[in-house]
Amino acid sequence: MSQTEDFTIGTVSRLTGISQHTLRVWERRYSAVESRRSESGRRLYSDQDVEKLTLLKALVDRGDRIGKIAGEDIESLRARLTSYEDHSLTTRQVAAGPAKIAVFGPTLAETLRDSPLPGSRTVLAETDFERFHTDAALGTADALILEFPLLEPGTPDTVARLRRSTKTDRLVVVYGFGRSADVEHLVNSGVRVLRAPAELHAIAALIDLPAGGKEEPAASESTQPSEPLVTDMEVPPRKLSPQALQRLARVTTTVECECPHHLVDLVRNLTAFEIYSGQCRNRNEKDAALHAYLHIVTARARALMEEACIRAAEADGIEI
Repeated sequence: MSQTEDFTIGTVSRLTGISQHTLRVWERRYSAVESRRSESGRRLYSDQDVEKLTLLKALVDRGDRIGKIAGEDIESLRARLTSYEDHSLTTRQVAAGPAKIAVFGPTLAETLRDSPLPGSRTVLAETDFERFHTDAALGTADALILEFPLLEPGTPDTVARLRRSTKTDRLVVVYGFGRSADVEHLVNSGVRVLRAPAELHAIAALIDLPAGGKEEPAASESTQPSEPLVTDMEVPPRKLSPQALQRLARVTTTVECECPHHLVDLVRNLTAFEIYSGQCRNRNEKDAALHAYLHIVTARARALMEEACIRAAEADGIEI
């Protein structure tokens, strides 16, 4: 039998979705668990502690008071949870501990390899598809997170093949660009789809993980003063009105890749951030300089993408 694994408080926070502050309170005030100390004085928690805390979090989310249930053992907590008819964490998930997640993709695999989603454990994180598809850990996963910068015509079949390998319905595809037909194919097959960049809490919600607590910010390292931000550049005027963008978004293009539609999305997103950065609250002069800089460079990027939109429309014979 393998030895029980010890977890630091930061890891337990990510696994259970309980903030580190709340973990300390539950341990000190309610004796929910009893951590031991490492030689350096850090709190260490066992597998059983993680399981009990996961159960407590699920029950507290359903209205139980921590002071009433903190002293119960794991079996009692499991029985209490199964008595709820409407609970988001299934009995299988809680009994087995944190959900096992397999992640494929250039960005999310690196992100979730060392920092799993709250209430989960990353059992496979791979950027190479063949290694991902043939890894034995894939068959043990409770949920799949697949990241594709580009949806290709064969992507839905690839997703279906992976789905059969794991026999799980908890599957999220995060994509950057793709044809609406391919996106619709995935949705119609029951796959949950998000457009990149996707927030991690949104991904967690789609695979039925508990809401996570906020990470405690790490102490920032001192840095050398940076160069002054250039904030006196001219903000380029808008070349495309919201109405023109709407017409371009609705028109049927002859370009199969739907690039004109994707360009519209980029212009809209840049325009939204341009407005947002111009309205951000400033705590001091340094904040004001940063927001002015972000406003200007975003506006310049927006102007470049507007020009790209116009060129794409002209090439496709579209009047805007």
